[in-house]
Amino acid sequence: MEVLRHFTYLGVDLIILLPFIFKMSDPRLGFRKHAGPIVISAAIVASLFTVWDILAVRGNVWSFNPEYITGIMFAGLPLEEILFFISVPLTSILVWEATGYRREKK
Repeated sequence: MEVLRHFTYLGVDLIILLPFIFKMSDPRLGFRKHAGPIVISAAIVASLFTVWDILAVRGNVWSFNPEYITGIMFAGLPLEEILFFISVPLTSILVWEATGYRREKK
């Protein structure tokens, strides 16, 4: 169990991203049709928050508990943090599309 603790944050990322992975091929939501803008939007958001996070870590505003991350680091940020900044915008777009679809169906 001690080893699994290092995958806690990665597990959170996966739980956030799973709905997007399962629903992105749903033809009613149009993800394939708008794949380019969706990727660009997520990349812009992820880039901004990644830069902000790098500055905060370097400024000792916050840090990451090594017990809950894998230890794979990029520019001082754990891999899990970068994946978080990708998974949250993608899942947010999924929620937006899904609720818009439901609203139009009524």
